[in-house]
Amino acid sequence: MAFGKQDVNKYCAIGSIKSNMGHLTAAAGVAGMIKTILALKHKQIPASLGFEKPNPSIDFENSPFYVNNKLNAWESDGLRKAGISSFGVGGTNVHIVVEEYENEQKVSSASRSLQVLPWSAKTQNSLQGYQSELGNYLKTNTDFSLADVAHSLVNTRDSFANRGFIIAENTEDAFHKLLLLDDNKNIKTHLLNITSSELAFLFPGQGAQYLQMGKSLYTEEKVFKEAVDKCADLLKSYIKLDIRQIIYPEENSEEAELKLKDTKYTQPALFVVEYALSQLWMSWGIKPTLFCGHSVGEFVAAHLAGIFTLEDALHLITMRGKLVSELPGGSMLSVRSNVELVKNIIPKTLSIAAINSDRLIVVSGPDKEIESFSKVLDVENIANKLLLTSHAFHSTMMNPVLDTFETEVKKITLSVPRLPIVSTVTGDWLTDAEATSSEYWTNHLRATVNFSGAMETVLKLEDPLLLEVGPGRALTTLSMQKTGLKSLVSIASLSFPKENETAHHSVLHALGTLWLHGVKPNWNSFYSEQTRQKLLLPSYVFDRKPCWVEPLSIELDANKQINNIVNTEDQFIDLVRNTEYKFMRKPILLNKISEIIEENSGVEIEANDFNHSFLELGLDSLVLTQMAITFKNELNTPITFRQLNDELGSPNLLADYIDKILPKEAYAPAPAVSPVQAQASVNYAAPSTPSPQPVNVVSNPNQNTALGLIAQQLQLLGKQMELLQGNDNTVAQTQHAPTPVVQDQKPIIAPIIIDSEGLSEDEKKEHQKPFGASPKIEKKSTGVSSKQKAFLDNLVESYNTKTAGSKAYSQKHRSHMSDPRVVSGFKPETKELVYPIVVEKSSGNRLWDLDNNEYIDTLNGFGSCLFGHQPDFIKEALHKQIESGYEVGPQHPLAGEVCELLSEFTGHERIALCNTGSEAVLGAMRIARTVTGRSLVVAFSGSYHGINDEALVRGSKKLKTFPAAAGILSQSVQNVLVLEYGTDESLEIIRQRSHELAAVVVEPVQSRRPEFQPIEFLNKVREITKASETALVFDEVITGFRMHPGGAQALFNIKADIAAYGKVIGGGLSIGAIAGSSTWMDAIDGGFWEYGDESYPEVGVTYFAGTFVRHPLALAASKASLVFMKEQGPELQTKLTAMTENLVSDLIIEIKKRKLPIEVNYFGSLWRLKFLEEIPYSELLFVLMREKGIHIWDGFPCFITNAYNEQDINKLKSVFVSCLDELVSAGVFNSNSKNSTSFTSDLNEPPKNGARLGMDEQGNPAWFIEDLNVESGFAKIEL
Repeated sequence: MAFGKQDVNKYCAIGSIKSNMGHLTAAAGVAGMIKTILALKHKQIPASLGFEKPNPSIDFENSPFYVNNKLNAWESDGLRKAGISSFGVGGTNVHIVVEEYENEQKVSSASRSLQVLPWSAKTQNSLQGYQSELGNYLKTNTDFSLADVAHSLVNTRDSFANRGFIIAENTEDAFHKLLLLDDNKNIKTHLLNITSSELAFLFPGQGAQYLQMGKSLYTEEKVFKEAVDKCADLLKSYIKLDIRQIIYPEENSEEAELKLKDTKYTQPALFVVEYALSQLWMSWGIKPTLFCGHSVGEFVAAHLAGIFTLEDALHLITMRGKLVSELPGGSMLSVRSNVELVKNIIPKTLSIAAINSDRLIVVSGPDKEIESFSKVLDVENIANKLLLTSHAFHSTMMNPVLDTFETEVKKITLSVPRLPIVSTVTGDWLTDAEATSSEYWTNHLRATVNFSGAMETVLKLEDPLLLEVGPGRALTTLSMQKTGLKSLVSIASLSFPKENETAHHSVLHALGTLWLHGVKPNWNSFYSEQTRQKLLLPSYVFDRKPCWVEPLSIELDANKQINNIVNTEDQFIDLVRNTEYKFMRKPILLNKISEIIEENSGVEIEANDFNHSFLELGLDSLVLTQMAITFKNELNTPITFRQLNDELGSPNLLADYIDKILPKEAYAPAPAVSPVQAQASVNYAAPSTPSPQPVNVVSNPNQNTALGLIAQQLQLLGKQMELLQGNDNTVAQTQHAPTPVVQDQKPIIAPIIIDSEGLSEDEKKEHQKPFGASPKIEKKSTGVSSKQKAFLDNLVESYNTKTAGSKAYSQKHRSHMSDPRVVSGFKPETKELVYPIVVEKSSGNRLWDLDNNEYIDTLNGFGSCLFGHQPDFIKEALHKQIESGYEVGPQHPLAGEVCELLSEFTGHERIALCNTGSEAVLGAMRIARTVTGRSLVVAFSGSYHGINDEALVRGSKKLKTFPAAAGILSQSVQNVLVLEYGTDESLEIIRQRSHELAAVVVEPVQSRRPEFQPIEFLNKVREITKASETALVFDEVITGFRMHPGGAQALFNIKADIAAYGKVIGGGLSIGAIAGSSTWMDAIDGGFWEYGDESYPEVGVTYFAGTFVRHPLALAASKASLVFMKEQGPELQTKLTAMTENLVSDLIIEIKKRKLPIEVNYFGSLWRLKFLEEIPYSELLFVLMREKGIHIWDGFPCFITNAYNEQDINKLKSVFVSCLDELVSAGVFNSNSKNSTSFTSDLNEPPKNGARLGMDEQGNPAWFIEDLNVESGFAKIEL
């Protein structure tokens, strides 16, 4: 380096950035670095300006340095190096050394024979301007690779609404088209107004085929070729010839055409080309949202949707074609008429094969009958045309092969579709049942192709975009005939061979057209097989317009005398009221936007922040989502999260947009000035010489600022006119009304007192009861009889002796452990029994306490244990995970697997994991409010949705909502409306207020009311919420996976928008899950996006997170649970339900024998004891059962698990009966209760030999005798 002693002098140039740019203070160092890097790049040293002669004290002659005072080439034998120094008075002392680096020059690789050149602009003039600019650029740079130009256009430019594209072969071809040197037909342009969210792939059927279809794609596009080759290899097992030789013969001979027309080759050939074409489209990022296939085209759709595997689909389509080709020939006739008319005149020997549009029907059948029918149509002047087909497809002539084909269909696995399909058999959405039915796919061969009906279904979607994925443009034409709407966009992938256009040109043209209409291709994937360079293309061409700021003026009648402009206050008011003037609304809107930002984020912004992006202002996605909802509610302006992230990304841009779309009158100043009556107007008499009279206006500072300004300007104008005319009248000064003083007001916080006004006595009493699992504490003594006291004393002694360890534990830890379960059930008389059993080990359905007492567990983790305690498969999974680690924070590989399994079980598209069922319900409500922008949620009395404030609510008949526990503010529950479950009145309220509702949250079968299953009610709620776009939320924390693998939704055949899960899926560990469609679940993470393209999370998000979410141990247990349930199938839940039903029916019989006011209700494997009247000390039943080895608690539902067997059920029954009898004997229970159901005879003794005890249709116990003449095999004995 130059520092130190050198043999050569004056070889190291020095200079200063200050001479070029002046004092830069803090920016000097980085500016110097930029200057140096540019010098290295251009191999030139820029001049240091202003230098003439050095300071005499600097001996440059004997140093390695010289001042570079002119631009010089930077010559060097080796790598160029430079030092950069930055010194500042504040202590900056930096020196760095940079060395040049020669970038490896990329060489462009071979490219496609044709290129898509897209460009866009914000206005039509800019679009045309850039077209000319790009054309001239290519005209002068013909040596550039056109592929590099195309690549640079799509990777260095934004896409605006005005769009255009061309397809060109080389630069010369491109600039000819761009500069319109040939004609303008080659340029396609479009103004994008609507971006469709629905893209339908349409697959044509037989008749669309032609030789060499897609040939240039096969030679140029790797993805297309690989797909064709893959199908060809699989088809070798089913057909003798190579399908590629049939599609792409060496010569287009008549023999080759006949071979392709042979149905046994036609159908697999069409499938291969359409499948390969769909793979090509999807590899370019063109992802469909739905499918529709005409006749055999539906098989391609079915494979892509996941119904068939590729091999199975090829097998079926080949078998289908082979079977049809062996049938006798027939004819098909195209008829230009409506289906109703054709149905009335068609003979029975013919069939309607296809309904292609409202006035295009295809009739099919034997040759002679078709010929005769054609003559009939000619007589009726109905246009018709014979189609060139080999067989009478979709007619009764197909019937002989249906059974054989169905046999083949039954051999394969049919899966539920992953993407929706519109069926051309039904004309409606293909249901899961149809998709997995062999009958559907068999009938498909024979049924009428209802393409017209299918299009009606597709066109019900909002602005769908249609892409025909197959040869020809038949479906494109039919879809346009169906609608007659110019706005419908239907695009063909491959043109007809007669159109003299290669398949490659056709597909690229379709790609450009898709981009014109808002579809975003994955350009990185499009160029993935190529090495391309980015070029410095012409920059954006601005549409330059002069924007003069014109002064505002009020036009007055020049014929009127000036002194008559305004001579009274009323006249001035009339003038202002009747004069149209422009006002600046944007400042008002900016103030409103600032308020909304501050309300939602706490961030205060000022005028100099208005051009900063929301992200620069520190607003994250959560705040932007809340802002979007606020704008919708307060300004009635639909602004999306995506817009706030993109084109409306700053306060200024947002204000401009809102200003354009709001009605003129919105946020306008008041149309008139209100006179202040307390101030009198001063009227002046007109002088002999006409002169304008001053305006006496009472100005109130609180009035609109714009109006006040106008008033002052009018006064000033009057004064100026007076001076010009030589008058010396004094203009009355504007008088200001006193400004009212507004006292500062502090918010008043209401005391947390439940307003019981309007509540009935029953409601007041109900509201005083503990809610859910809240501890039940009674401090007053109720008294006991001597008989009851003796029983109670004995029970206390025996129970305390047996469970001494648990009681001692509770007392020992009471002072430092706060636990509601330790005190629940407290009464002075039974306080010695108030403590939980402390369990130290468990296995299966057994628990062992501190005293080593063994219990059969009926609570089973409050429903979380479906398999019993510590099943082997859960333990193995946990041990394995413990060995691997259970770190909290990083993403875990099991999370995705668990979500995939949950999606498979529930049928919901997306899953979010959390810690508990309570969290899942909270998240579901938050999601619903985020997506709908509404706040009100409906819940139902008697439901339990966890421990969140909004879930702990009670309602009243007057639709008031109250907190259900102390410490919950009344304000916290005012956005929850509590209704009666299952009533018509509730339905009507939901219907009337549906536009306000974010969600209706339902516990489909309430855990404390399992006998009530209002399916019809839930169906109606589903209809209402669907119509109002309100989220229907199913709380399946209890019912999910326990009652059926698909939960209550599967049992009731009602699909909720969002479902909350917990308990069972954790296998005993804490976990929760939210499931739903992407419409709702995208509010958690912004939605689907991919790497390598321009996609990003487009949906506004809410906040939903937690430290222990996706805990590795919970995930391991969950996966093990789900895999076990998947292996067992629904038979697991069916077995547990049957076991529960057996238990409950026997308990009911025993209760009714004793005429006790107790019910036993159940649903699935949940059962619950319910007292029909208040019985003092009824909780002793549960103490007594625990004393006898049954772990059960008052008020909690019980559950049967997979660990139960028949012996366990029998013991439970016997203990229960024994406890009932003891309590009756002790006088605790009254066996003659008015709420009991008595027997008509003594059930202890059978009335006849061989009689059996059972239950009649009303659920009452009765005796039955075997009778083979009765359908059930047993007849009831009437007593």
